[in-house]
Amino acid sequence: MRRLLITGANGMLGSAVQQYLKDDFEIIAASRNELNIQDFASAKAYLKKLQPHLVLHAAAYTNVEEAERQPQECYSVNYNGTLNLINAAKGFSHKFIYISSTGNYGFGKTEPYAEYDEVMPPTVYHKSKYLGEKAVQELCADFLVLRTGWLFGGSTEHKKNFVYNRFIEAMSKDEMFSDPFQTGNPTNTSDVARQIKKLIDEEVVGTFNVVSEGNCTRYEYVKEIVSTYGLNCVVKPTDKPFERLAKVSPNEAAVNFNLTQMGLNVMPHWKDSLHHYINSIQQHA
Repeated sequence: MRRLLITGANGMLGSAVQQYLKDDFEIIAASRNELNIQDFASAKAYLKKLQPHLVLHAAAYTNVEEAERQPQECYSVNYNGTLNLINAAKGFSHKFIYISSTGNYGFGKTEPYAEYDEVMPPTVYHKSKYLGEKAVQELCADFLVLRTGWLFGGSTEHKKNFVYNRFIEAMSKDEMFSDPFQTGNPTNTSDVARQIKKLIDEEVVGTFNVVSEGNCTRYEYVKEIVSTYGLNCVVKPTDKPFERLAKVSPNEAAVNFNLTQMGLNVMPHWKDSLHHYINSIQQHA
């Protein structure tokens, strides 16, 4: 059985990939303590010992605000860490899968982005992720660069579970506010894992948007969460965008142009996926 190394294995997406691909691959779930991607020598020794056939690189420095204050640390993890991993895997890993962000596109347009649109990363975090993308594209012959965003899903105990956190918040309030100024694609990690398997099975290479069909504002997203849970909390739009140190783009929405053109798109509409996820939580509560 082929060995699949997953960095960021304890994260939302890494956990979903483990669960979805466990019957098809021998999973090597690398924690931060086991694999230090910022140290080339130790990363090389780790991969040489385990010799994975595929690497799925989902680990990242993800604190967008703190990255503006500590840019060197962000670049060290997201760019140099990726470079270290690529070089450590040379010789025995035949496919390198890099998880990136639709937020990389930046401020170029108001409509959803396709892969042919110019990439203009707006923040330190997004610049570091884009540098990681370019390293993969330039140095790996067999690669997948997957741009996704607004991920949800997995365990309700995960601290970054946006959907369940909004449920907890709405349970204790009569009204809550959410941002109507930013647009994106709420995307279930389990759907991304299914799309990853499809791309591996088809043995394709390239750069792909991997998001749910359809897009919405943060306000519409939160309103749909509260409504699906059947709560009485009233969700209202904020009067102005939230103040942030990191000047993220108001438009992180994308379409799966390349996947659709190739007949490989298996991503559902975000509302269908959200309803299914919340229903599954309620059934197992």
